[in-house]
Amino acid sequence: MPTTHATAHAKAGMIARLNSPDYDRWAGQIRATGGCRQPIHLRGKIDHYDRATGRLCTATPPSTSQTASSASPAKPAAPPAAPPAPRRTEPTPTT
Repeated sequence: MPTTHATAHAKAGMIARLNSPDYDRWAGQIRATGGCRQPIHLRGKIDHYDRATGRLCTATPPSTSQTASSASPAKPAAPPAAPPAPRRTEPTPTT
């Protein structure tokens, strides 16, 4: 199992984060994204349309929308490509 060795700089950063006034908000975002290191930040509004008529029923402005400051985990990284097949070499004749 890999081990992690924190440098003095990393330790100072962790202590600063833990003592930050917005720690609870930050921790909530980390929990919401499943600990994703590079979440996708969504911004915008939500529009609800009637499927039968196509008319706009309700629109939620960005200030109250859940997507106004929502972070979602990014997709998992694509698996690495298969290594190239070994080159076939012809046997060298011996004399």
